[in-house]
Amino acid sequence: MNAIGLKPNTARIIAILVTSNKALTLREICEATGYTKSRASELMKLLEASGLIEVNIVKKRAYYKAKIDELVKRVERHLEKLVEALEAAHHESGIRDFMEIASNIKVARKGGGFIDK
Repeated sequence: MNAIGLKPNTARIIAILVTSNKALTLREICEATGYTKSRASELMKLLEASGLIEVNIVKKRAYYKAKIDELVKRVERHLEKLVEALEAAHHESGIRDFMEIASNIKVARKGGGFIDK
């Protein structure tokens, strides 16, 4: 996930939020990750500033939810860059494997094989 701007600790929180069927409180995130409240709070601020989560305050309690559309956009941009790099490597080296991988990524992206929205 580092390729889309997530370090392992923030990626872990995003994974928990994406797989959750509801918005989560900071306490629930701490329980799921084992992070302290202060560490989790710090990471949530980073994720909110990066535009990857939304925060809703209800009765003085924050509820966190992943912004799936923004995550999809970032993954798509990363895949585009990956395909470009593979195509460039193919043109420089002549190795067919690079082009085959790039083609497979393009096919999977068109068919929605990577991400179910």
